[in-house]
Amino acid sequence: MTNTHNVDMLLGDDKIVTVDSVKDLGIIVDSELKLFKHIGNVVAHAHARANLIHKCFLSRGVQTLTRTFTVDVHLC
Repeated sequence: MTNTHNVDMLLGDDKIVTVDSVKDLGIIVDSELKLFKHIGNVVAHAHARANLIHKCFLSRGVQTLTRTFTVDVHLC
């Protein structure tokens, strides 16, 4: 959805800036109230953490890696 109307909104003497998305309470929401950016961000973060864990552990046991990932992600 494209905003074809450029309307300046003011709160007192301060201009309210229009943005494509905003992060509030850790959740990214776009102007259409969709969570695609947030989900993409969470997936990218989890993928990066999983790669770090995979590189750091000598053990390749699925149970060990899964438990480590679960604990690590919950602490973030």
